[in-house]
Amino acid sequence: MPVPTITRSIDSLYTHNWQLRRKPMVDQVMQATPFWYYMKQNHRIVMRGGEFIEDPLRYGKNDSIRGIGRGDTVTIVDSDPSTMSKWPWKYVTGHIYRTFQDDQVNRGEAKFLDLVQTKIETLQDSYAEKMEMWLFDDGTADGGKVPNGLLNLVPYAPATGTVGNLNRATYSWWRNYATDMTTQNPVLWLRTRLTTMWNNTMRWGAGDRLKAVPDFIITTQAIAEIYEDMADAVATIILKDNMKVGRGFGQLVFKGIPVNWSPYCPDYALWMLNTEYLKFTVDDIENFTLGEWIPIADQPGARVAHALFVCNLTISNCRHQGAIYNIDN
Repeated sequence: MPVPTITRSIDSLYTHNWQLRRKPMVDQVMQATPFWYYMKQNHRIVMRGGEFIEDPLRYGKNDSIRGIGRGDTVTIVDSDPSTMSKWPWKYVTGHIYRTFQDDQVNRGEAKFLDLVQTKIETLQDSYAEKMEMWLFDDGTADGGKVPNGLLNLVPYAPATGTVGNLNRATYSWWRNYATDMTTQNPVLWLRTRLTTMWNNTMRWGAGDRLKAVPDFIITTQAIAEIYEDMADAVATIILKDNMKVGRGFGQLVFKGIPVNWSPYCPDYALWMLNTEYLKFTVDDIENFTLGEWIPIADQPGARVAHALFVCNLTISNCRHQGAIYNIDN
């Protein structure tokens, strides 16, 4: 049975608007919350293809450096300071669904254009919310088919588990720092624990100190408010990024790095991150692409189009990351 002309026209209207809005939509999804905004602003989002995502890990040293005197010989040492982490792609999909009744009651270009924009914006907002939820997951949602989250990249138990095809129990350099604040009142101890975590995560950065410095903190609303009360007393709230504040993300800092909160952050948790070693990789073709409109069996006139997003969040150095948990009164 041929597709009615009006249906084909509506298909084209959706596709045309998707193409016009795709780049702004991707930008909005990647800037909707503090973490993703920071990643995008600091060029931590990259585009590539390939069967897997492979990242070189810089964790070792070159042992050939030594002092010499006149006539000394030099022993040649072959140092391999890197290995590769290997990550699978994650396939994320959402769809736009419409019925015959949608098409029939919204005829008229202006009226239907409003419906098209509403459905596309709803999908955009839902993508942004899911990305924020998965950020604080351990990568096991939907049967392990979602992107990595902080609970498996920077976990509370850093000596267990395999990520990036590397076992943390085997490789001590593949472990983040973690601090348990059970029984420690955050009003009294939070700044101290933050300072210790700051110093610990920079311990391995003698070669390039700037790359060792943490640059992002994310926590819960309750903990952010506790820290803000403490920060008020010592005047540590400063305005660093007008665009960030303009998007409603706040202006709280610790040692010059932003302190943000998310409603999806697990209770009593805080992450101190060095995003120099975090990367969100997106397939350079399947990046919020909208597929063909497909008729739905047994639903006369109903059609669906799937939007596909192929991506994953990866890490290349765990020793510059930290998690503080059980931060409770």
